Amino acid sequence: MIGTESKWRMVALPGETRDDIRDSCDRVMEALLDIEEQEGRVHSAAVSLDLGQMRLTIEIAVDAETIDEAVAIVDDATSRAMSAGGHRPGDPAEYPELVEKHAEVLVPA
Repeated sequence: MIGTESKWRMVALPGETRDDIRDSCDRVMEALLDIEEQEGRVHSAAVSLDLGQMRLTIEIAVDAETIDEAVAIVDDATSRAMSAGGHRPGDPAEYPELVEKHAEVLVPA
């Protein structure tokens, strides 16, 4: 099993409140739980939000043979979950912005 963590910088858009951001992050978590249920390779998804630093952290463990394979699975799951939360990562007009990402082997395959 390979564990991953990504950190995203959140930006409140005009008219958006902290409650809106919190609700959006809840939708991201709900989507990750749906993905876990649908795909047996994705496990232990967790989302945390630090409103003081406007930082969203996503942790996901996956069953994969290699780090590269794990990162591809997580990138797909994260992108789908962020879209469900109302975000379009990679779109320069959108937020959040990825500020850090890493993966490590938790249990050898």
